[in-house]
Amino acid sequence: MRITIGSFLLQQLRALKVDRIYGVPGDYNLALLETIEHDQHCQFIGNCNELNAAYAADGYARLKGAGALITTYGVGDLAALSGIAGAYAESAPVICIAGTPPLHAMQSHALLHHSLADGNFDNVMNCFRQFTVAQALITPENAATEIPRVIACA
Repeated sequence: MRITIGSFLLQQLRALKVDRIYGVPGDYNLALLETIEHDQHCQFIGNCNELNAAYAADGYARLKGAGALITTYGVGDLAALSGIAGAYAESAPVICIAGTPPLHAMQSHALLHHSLADGNFDNVMNCFRQFTVAQALITPENAATEIPRVIACA
């Protein structure tokens, strides 16, 4: 049976009893937001900005055991970073899901909005490495192993 990466991710979060994902819609996360919208067991909670969403996911994690946050690439990720760092410092398991540009654009080092326009798409993940226990660039080839690995680390 085939399943989309987004549906698989939601399935993995459901196993942790996560039924709300906080965040801000952005152009690089709209496909996942549509998946969440059609999911019967998970609700997207929109926030005014990514930092507030990170704090909400942190609070949810402290109450429920794990929390989740969705941002868009670059500006959204970096806006949430202080909240993610706070959750990390307090050992609150928050899974930050960041939409990214299409893989073909990243692999060809395209100069895109929400980036530093230098063709380097590793810089945001390098920032997160300082404040998270695990990170992964999810691809169709690695989704089945990387999503459970990162969630287990959290």
